Amino acid sequence: MKSSLRQHEEDFLKKLNRAPRGLEKKVVAKYELDPYFNVISLEDLVFTLYQFAMNGYLKYEVTLSREYLAWEEARVHAMLDTSPLKPTDPFDGALRRRKYHLAILGREIKTDTPLRAMEISEVIRVLPNDLAEQFLRFKLSEIDQKKLREIVAVRPSTPRRGPRVDNYYTVGYKGLVISGADVTYKNKPIALSRQKRELLRVLLIKPEVTLSSDVLTENPEIFNPKKTYDRPHQTLSQLIFETHKILKQTVGECIFNKPSVGWYLKIG
Repeated sequence: MKSSLRQHEEDFLKKLNRAPRGLEKKVVAKYELDPYFNVISLEDLVFTLYQFAMNGYLKYEVTLSREYLAWEEARVHAMLDTSPLKPTDPFDGALRRRKYHLAILGREIKTDTPLRAMEISEVIRVLPNDLAEQFLRFKLSEIDQKKLREIVAVRPSTPRRGPRVDNYYTVGYKGLVISGADVTYKNKPIALSRQKRELLRVLLIKPEVTLSSDVLTENPEIFNPKKTYDRPHQTLSQLIFETHKILKQTVGECIFNKPSVGWYLKIG
């Protein structure tokens, strides 16, 4: 009979879909780790990374996106606005719900400072899940590629819960589909450059979920990490404008912006 410790080890190893290549020391969002780890929630991902780290397979850090501070500052200003001409809530009701401010962490939040374990738990507890996924960032380092590849090689393949984001995976939403290099809407082809297609792919993976500009500019499939962008956010805005202009001809209005928050895809 296998020991309970051995069974526990095998259970967490089953969460590995494939060795996370190309992520060494890159700052990424949760959805970029989904293809590699078979997890069902943000909490599950954090605990899984902790288990892999404790067993010497990798090291990891969790930080807050710099866009979190801008988002929270904008919320606070909106909450303090007592003007009779106060605009409608730009945060989709967030101002009428509990305050999400993370000053309760007990120290100044810096977006380049790794969060401690208790602080990660506090962020996940305080922020709604979609916001936590939007603003938390992960950085893996000292990844033991050889051991991780061996784990995958000797284990039967497991069902994939997270979306794959490689160039050949098919994703779709309400008739808008990307399959390999082909983009179609209700079977009508749409011509997009590779960069525009990969931008759309990221939005398609999580339709109707707002993704921060950081998530998009830090994606190596959209912004080449070997190329220097003087104004990446301005470049992103122009890229989104051009992509949306093409899509509008077939799909209609479908890419929307939430000021100080990010971008999302919605059809109909």
